[in-house]
Amino acid sequence: MILRLEYKLVEHPYKDELSSTGELWSEIKLKIFDGNNELVKVILDFQWNIVVFLDWINDNKEALLHEKFPSIRVRSSIAESLFQFYEELGPDSDSENLMEIIYDYRQRHGIRFALRGTDVDNIYIGKLNEVVTISLYDNDEDKWSFDIEVESFINDVQNALYSIGG
Repeated sequence: MILRLEYKLVEHPYKDELSSTGELWSEIKLKIFDGNNELVKVILDFQWNIVVFLDWINDNKEALLHEKFPSIRVRSSIAESLFQFYEELGPDSDSENLMEIIYDYRQRHGIRFALRGTDVDNIYIGKLNEVVTISLYDNDEDKWSFDIEVESFINDVQNALYSIGG
């Protein structure tokens, strides 16, 4: 499967606020396509500052492409593994070091961290069993995972950064 970034600059809804200086408001879409270039799923459809989103991907690209998943019980996807890790933590858990490792991993792989201050799903991109995947797992009804070819996505990000002057 192929992960693609699509974005379109739009008028900033908070352009009169001082904090909006330097922001490029955009419609941001992440889409999965199959080998025949047919749309399989829209992963993300959101409006936010495209610069922050692209910078997060660029800053974390090595981790997204190469970082091994932490040493916890691996489930069917990264998202499910992380979800179940937190579900299974007991109130008396003494694994503070492991929790810090998992949180740091989530910061580098969770789309939510690219869009801080928003309410987006817990979508993760990362390497699992030697394959880069993108996945979501919030409960048994809302879950999916795709093995993806991510190099073209990283190229899309690099081209977008170049075109917006980032």
